[in-house]
Amino acid sequence: MFKRTSYAALMGAVATLALSLPGSATAATIYTYTGNAPTSFVITLTTSLSGAALHNLGAGTDITGSSTFTISGPLTPPPQDQLGFTVADNSLSAQAVKIGTDALGNITSWNIFASLFASYPAVAGENPLDFFCGYSVSSSSGGGDSVSLGQDHDAGLCNGGGSTATSGTWSPTVVAATPLPPAGILLGTGLLGLMGFTTWRRRQDA
Repeated sequence: MFKRTSYAALMGAVATLALSLPGSATAATIYTYTGNAPTSFVITLTTSLSGAALHNLGAGTDITGSSTFTISGPLTPPPQDQLGFTVADNSLSAQAVKIGTDALGNITSWNIFASLFASYPAVAGENPLDFFCGYSVSSSSGGGDSVSLGQDHDAGLCNGGGSTATSGTWSPTVVAATPLPPAGILLGTGLLGLMGFTTWRRRQDA
């Protein structure tokens, strides 16, 4: 009886300890870059590199091609081409993203090159690739912002871009992490199950 009671007490204590273990969670940080006129574009960089992983990144740390970030607008292309057709589809894609951060995870240096696609259909439902403009977007710390026309597939009717000598600013927002079930729950559940199974076997053998 003593052995069985001690065994059950020990298992219960271990299970209680396991249940108290913290769970893991993943957090993301959204960095929003706001440029200045005449470009005034906004780039939102969403990365899972948060916490210590984003602290003290050396200037020029290349995160291009990594699955840890996505880059998206709003980055507004010219609302109309030179003939007055309204922009329909548009998309932004990163070509190179290099950043540096301080000990708090703030972006202190950056060099970003992206491409902006903008379609100006002549009629509703037209293939977006019939008439479009391709723009090159760049932003760097201390180097200002620029949006320049890189490809005119709109019969020569694409509008140009603009530039500013003043760099914009970054503002980080930490997204609240969704806690995952504590690892202790899984361990504790297994131990409780083992206790129940052991008790059942002993009763069967009695």
